[in-house]
Amino acid sequence: MICYNIPIIMAKVSKKLKSNFVLSALDRYVWNEQEPHNRSAIRKYGVAILLTVVVTLLKIFFSNIIGSKTPFLLYFGDIIVVAGYGGTGPAIVATALAALITDFLFLPPFNEPSLHPDILIQLTVFMIESAFIIGMSQTLGRAAEKVRRNGQRFRFLADASKVLSSSLDFQETMEAVAKLAVPHMATWCAIHVIDEGVITQIALVHEEKQKLKFVKKFNAIEPPTTSDNHGVAEVLKKRKSILTPLVTEEFLQESISNPTKLELAHVLHMTSSMMVPLLVNGVAIGVISFVSDSQKRVYTADDLLMAEELASRAGLAIENAFLYREAKQEIQKRRKLEKQKDEFLRIAGHELKTPVTSIKAYTQVLLFASQKRGETEPLQQLRKLDAQIDKLTHLIGDLFDATKIEAGKMVLNVDEFSFDTLVEEVVEEIQFTTTTHTIHIEGKTEQMVTADRERTSQVIINLITNAIKYSPNANKVNIQLYSEPTQVQFSITDFGIGIPASKKEKIFERFFRVSGDKPGSFPGLGLGLYISSEIVHRQGGKIWFESKKDKGTTFSFTLPIKKQKA
Repeated sequence: MICYNIPIIMAKVSKKLKSNFVLSALDRYVWNEQEPHNRSAIRKYGVAILLTVVVTLLKIFFSNIIGSKTPFLLYFGDIIVVAGYGGTGPAIVATALAALITDFLFLPPFNEPSLHPDILIQLTVFMIESAFIIGMSQTLGRAAEKVRRNGQRFRFLADASKVLSSSLDFQETMEAVAKLAVPHMATWCAIHVIDEGVITQIALVHEEKQKLKFVKKFNAIEPPTTSDNHGVAEVLKKRKSILTPLVTEEFLQESISNPTKLELAHVLHMTSSMMVPLLVNGVAIGVISFVSDSQKRVYTADDLLMAEELASRAGLAIENAFLYREAKQEIQKRRKLEKQKDEFLRIAGHELKTPVTSIKAYTQVLLFASQKRGETEPLQQLRKLDAQIDKLTHLIGDLFDATKIEAGKMVLNVDEFSFDTLVEEVVEEIQFTTTTHTIHIEGKTEQMVTADRERTSQVIINLITNAIKYSPNANKVNIQLYSEPTQVQFSITDFGIGIPASKKEKIFERFFRVSGDKPGSFPGLGLGLYISSEIVHRQGGKIWFESKKDKGTTFSFTLPIKKQKA
């Protein structure tokens, strides 16, 4: 009968709810705030009276053990259970009945009522303690129900996040949101979006499929428009949710003017509703409508908070879907442009090849004739013309190679050859055409490699001509040859302008060129290194570089000594 013991007992009981089967049952069927509202009055008061009688019989049966010093023992448990099961009213009835029975049976003089002051004091204390117990029981019930609801909400939102992150398609995301809401949050859920000033319903889910047709008819009659000042349009304009805890007849009469739509509203038995905006980057792009047709599900402020949280997570999913769609469109656009560019290069290269070949032939004829006649000045001009034609031929060849690589049609004619001999031949050929730089070769590999000799020669030519072109103030380039057990390595070092750190990642990209301080100072298509990289990689080798701005660059590549299976 000591009051301060009761909170300690209640706390211990609450702590063990999950570990004890009996207490778990009490938590589910007794300390559940919603359960008393779902039971009839006869049932609740009947249990209160019956349980009090049962407790009385137990006290009588165990009277020898319990004794007369604790007349109110067991009744406190009776009151706790009745308060949780039936609520405050039945608990008060159980308290009053327990007090009367105790006064008559368990307090002297026994078997007759007494109004002795000592008896009245004990009964008063019992009533006060019982009132405290009833209040604590109700508080515990509300707390347990709140914890249960919060747990369900957290689990629901966690599941919602998983579902929403599983798709990057806008339509699929909207349908997923509607399916998440039903039946967990609503009897039926509809989602409207606004696009170019037009409000459209894009998702609709009902708990009962046979009633879905009525909801479709309901939403099809006088659908929302941007000119409306209520419902979906109002939420879109104000970007604020609308909570209607009780959908009354007066509310329906005010908000629905069409008789057919009003009749459908009665068929659907709408009892409560929420409308929540879908926000993406602060812009309202749609509205989620939650509707309940049950008196047991009346929306509260807590329900609105959860609906807004779901809408917030849906907004993030939609934003990701939009970004994915934009990225996909951009990729498709780039692919289309790349395809058009490749087609242009293919046609341009093909159209240029024939006339350039003819010009080359005519130039050779003129060179031969001028040389035969001993004409010094025309001969020099024709040689310059011939050199420019060679450059143009080389550029056309690069265009063809680039389009072949993109189309996957580059063919490698693999053969075995001496790597050192190839390098020497290429150096001798280039050294003959340049007067500004001396090309030094250091080391030998003394190895035979199995690769495409012509394509490997093309790589070496590209690297040497680049080294000369990008070191205009130097007078030499150095080539180093190395041999390893499984591969040979070619490295070439220039002492030119170097490559800025910001451009190093793009150096092997198609059409990328390192430019000097002045635009056009180093002309070219930016295909040489791209083609060289592809040739080396397709032969099982590696290509890389090291560079410091204004200090120079070293390009290196390797080729395997052993034959690589295609």
